[in-house]
Amino acid sequence: MKEKTKSFLINLKTVAILLAICIVCGLLLALCNDLLYIDDETKFNRSIQKVYPDFKRDSSFSETPLAEYKSVASLGSVSKVYRSQDGTYILESTGIGGYPDGSGTVTMFIAVGGTTPNVTVKALIITANVGQSWAAKVTQNELNKAYVGKNILNLSTATFGSNYKVGGTTYTSTAILNCVKMAINYCVNGLKLVSTPESEALDYVKENFGEQLNGYEFSTAIADATYLTAVGADFYFTATNADADDLDIYVYGNADDGREAVIVKGGLKHNDRLQETAVVAKSDGITAEMLSKVQDLSRFESQTQQVLPGFTYDADGDLSQFVTSDDYPVAEITQVYASNDGSLAIRVESAPGEYEHYDPGTLTMMIYIADGEIKGWSVASYGGHTYFDDNYGNKENRAYYGASISAEIAIQSVAGATASGYALWNAVNLSAYYARSIAE
Repeated sequence: MKEKTKSFLINLKTVAILLAICIVCGLLLALCNDLLYIDDETKFNRSIQKVYPDFKRDSSFSETPLAEYKSVASLGSVSKVYRSQDGTYILESTGIGGYPDGSGTVTMFIAVGGTTPNVTVKALIITANVGQSWAAKVTQNELNKAYVGKNILNLSTATFGSNYKVGGTTYTSTAILNCVKMAINYCVNGLKLVSTPESEALDYVKENFGEQLNGYEFSTAIADATYLTAVGADFYFTATNADADDLDIYVYGNADDGREAVIVKGGLKHNDRLQETAVVAKSDGITAEMLSKVQDLSRFESQTQQVLPGFTYDADGDLSQFVTSDDYPVAEITQVYASNDGSLAIRVESAPGEYEHYDPGTLTMMIYIADGEIKGWSVASYGGHTYFDDNYGNKENRAYYGASISAEIAIQSVAGATASGYALWNAVNLSAYYARSIAE
């Protein structure tokens, strides 16, 4: 019995000691928790200070990006915008175009600040990525060398060069460059940190056509010079809205001499482009000639996309050579439109030559070529080819579909319009010759 009592007392003492230790530890932990407690604001500031050590949050600033500027289809998006009390902005930006096939992304904190026009990237750091297996090759020193201290106006048009591409990381470098450009795009258009001719032109459009543009997001990164040349405009923008038609916006003139703008619906069939309803809004100074050019370009694209659905107008072709051929002397190429996927839309004028003493005049066509084959045609002007219009024309624009451009294409007989058939044959063969020649 004495042994049992002794054992019980020992166990009781052990439990008491352990309980005392737990109580003391609990008290110490509670004390340390109070002493070492870090609130959410401090935690946030510390994370931001990794990219910008002087950051002190300006709580009066709305950190939700403006909807119309938060994304650009070709670049990426901005998810958060913070402002420090010293006026520096830190943007959380995501760039697209990453490894392995352009589907990956890179997310960064980018600090931007300074006085107009000398607004620069002060610091940046990669915070996350999706699928960028080579991202480790991009060191912080390389990022700093490429972007830190650079004026955002210069970086807004930056392309790959020695400072913007890390060897072996083409796709990841693309996502990083797009990430930086996306942040800069927001700084210029959303925060108005600097003024550019492009941002001023877009401001003009928004101020004068705000009702028609409500709920739209704008692509303002880089105006497409090929569109500007085609319609004679000074600025070109696109606007997208999940619940409405896409828009094409053309701006003419400048702040000193006055501006004019026209907005037309995007993605319409070519017949709709002929209607006034395709015009969403226009300034009083937009002439019929200016409007015609805008509609002609839009109509060209929509027509082309019916034959080549993936066609995106990229650039005018080089007409310095291959526009004529001794083998097809009655035809001449007057314009070549190239897509970024390598397909071509070739405008060609063709006469039949004197056939049985009958010359109906010039036939003007668009010949569509992709993947080494004729994909179809559309007639731009029949000239005097009235029988061709009635019996063939655009009704049979797949007659040469699938014909390889690597060899001469046999003539297709056109019943009742033999001369017109020869004009078509010359147009198709010269276009095939052109496409074949520039590819060699």
